[in-house]
Amino acid sequence: MNALERLIRIAEENGIDIVDLVLQALPRRDPSEGVRLRIEIAEDYVREYEEYIRKVTRYRLARSCIKPLRSVSRL
Repeated sequence: MNALERLIRIAEENGIDIVDLVLQALPRRDPSEGVRLRIEIAEDYVREYEEYIRKVTRYRLARSCIKPLRSVSRL
């Protein structure tokens, strides 16, 4: 682990959100860039959430298909 990774880990362990700190600092120089970055991050979160929902849905669907098969195989 390099020094930068260690710094980030220590900050996170102490409840410091590095992304939020950077997003707060950027608008001082270029407010529109800060807004664009916040939108991009929000879009990334939405994509991650959609992927998570797809995985959970597939998992639940698979479980709902397997359950009846198990009861049939016990006969």
